[in-house]
Amino acid sequence: MSEAAGEKKGVIEGASRILRELLRTPRFRNTLRILLNELDPENAPLLVRTLREEDPVLFLNLLSVSPAFANAVLGCVHELLQQLLSFPEGLPASFFSGTLQDVEAARLGEIAGLALALAVEVSDREDASLGRAVEGFRKDVAEGFAAALSSRGIDGPKAAGAAIEGLIKAAQSVASRLGEQAGRENSPTQQAVSKLAEGIRDLARSNPAFIQNVVRPLAQAGREALDRAEEDEQEKGSDGNG
Repeated sequence: MSEAAGEKKGVIEGASRILRELLRTPRFRNTLRILLNELDPENAPLLVRTLREEDPVLFLNLLSVSPAFANAVLGCVHELLQQLLSFPEGLPASFFSGTLQDVEAARLGEIAGLALALAVEVSDREDASLGRAVEGFRKDVAEGFAAALSSRGIDGPKAAGAAIEGLIKAAQSVASRLGEQAGRENSPTQQAVSKLAEGIRDLARSNPAFIQNVVRPLAQAGREALDRAEEDEQEKGSDGNG
């Protein structure tokens, strides 16, 4: 965030000045610690429902300024990560170890799913202004991502390679479970695979260049993996017969 943006006067800036003074008093610091220890994030949905049910107008007003709230949260997270990266080596790893254990990962997955559902619903509407907004959003995210990596001396290809390795490890950890579920007749996983297969057929019919240059190399790697799996199975069978 630029210095000019940080100098803008507003509610958060004013609250920061007040907080600076209050934090200088031991009594307030102790009170703040108590309040933080008593946080009940599981009741956050209750707060949203209460606002919607008791005062729909106020709820809609809050929705209208939700980008400002989102930007405030993003600003806090951005600064927290910046400060964390400035700590001595080893502390960030310890911090993330505890954070990953405490964060509601299932809720995070639900949020991602809801966001995807909303994106699918919105994408069904042909709207030029929406298309421009989405493209601008995507571009800004990409630029910010690259800038963050560059500021830490990490080049794009290295980060992409690390991300791919992480995805491969994640895929390996769930492949056996998904395979078992997909083998169950009429299971949700089997139905999802069928829909995905049909989608791939549609994709092949309408995008031959993508199939030729992207899918074919991946399919070749898949065939090689299947061949190796068959060879391993045959070797196990031979060992058992022996």
